[in-house]
Formats: sequence, C-alpha cells, structure tokens
Amino acid sequence: MLAVGAVASPDGSGGPADELLRSSAIDVAAPTAGGVSIGLNGGSCGVDSVSTSWAAAQVTGVVALLMSAYPDDTPAQVLDRLVSTADGRADVRSPLRGAGVVRADEALARGLAVRPDAAAPGAEAEPATAPAAEPDLLAGIRDDAVWWGVLGGGALLLALVLRPVLARRDPA
Repeated sequence: MLAVGAVASPDGSGGPADELLRSSAIDVAAPTAGGVSIGLNGGSCGVDSVSTSWAAAQVTGVVALLMSAYPDDTPAQVLDRLVSTADGRADVRSPLRGAGVVRADEALARGLAVRPDAAAPGAEAEPATAPAAEPDLLAGIRDDAVWWGVLGGGALLLALVLRPVLARRDPA
C-alpha cells in the first residue's frame, strides 16, 4: 500500500499547508498546483489548488512507468525504488511529504536500493492462516434459555386460547 500526499510545487514551497492532512503514514508526495492534464480529445484541464486526489493520480502514473520499465520487480521493490529516489530522506519522514516529492526521472534511472524489510525476488510468502476459534462459554446457557422461553411462551399461548373454552358459565 502506498500513501500519497500533495504539495503546491515541486520544491515544496508555497501552498496552503493548513488544508492538507498531516499523517505519519504518507510515503511520498507529488506537486499538484498548476498541473495540467491533456485529454484524448485534445482538451486540457488545470488544477489551481493543492489536491491529494491529483497527487495520487500522478504517483500512480509514475508507478505504472516503473512497472513497465522493470517488469520483474515485486511490488515491494517498486515501492522501494519510488521512496528511495524521492527528494527527501526515506528514514526521516515528514507528516506532509513522507520521504519527499516523487522524482520520476530518478526512479526510472537509478538502480534498486536494497532495503532490509523489502521482500527478496523469488521469495515465497507463507499463506495466512485463521486464528483458532475461541470457545463460547455461554453457548449452553443461551440454548437452554431459548428453549425455556419457547416452552413458557407456548404454555402462555395455550392458556390464553383455552381460557374461554374452560371458563365456567353461571347457569343463572
């Protein structure tokens, strides 16, 4: 999983930082203010503010470029390549920028940095197993309570139905 933040410009200057969510989970950031997107019909769409959704789309494009340039990389290696080439420090993360602003050209040009927690290529992950179910200590009591409730309710219903039939009538 990759968490993306937004900055106003590639150097991180300017922009309303008060509008952005601060989080220690942010991996990288991308500049969005002043960005332009060109559609298939030739039309363009511009972004005039800092927007995390546009930043996520931009980083997704960089990840797609990395995956096409290095098809044998695992997802952990792609993330490592992206984070280690950002303009900040991967070991000291900012709550707004994570490891820094993404640099697509560096990520495509540099080799893969070895990270101790990155999965080795070809290493097989162990399948997950569900934890053992805990015993339900009140199951017997709950079952007994349900049956006693059904029997008691049935007896009450029978008494209400038979009451008019069994009522004594005064012959007078």
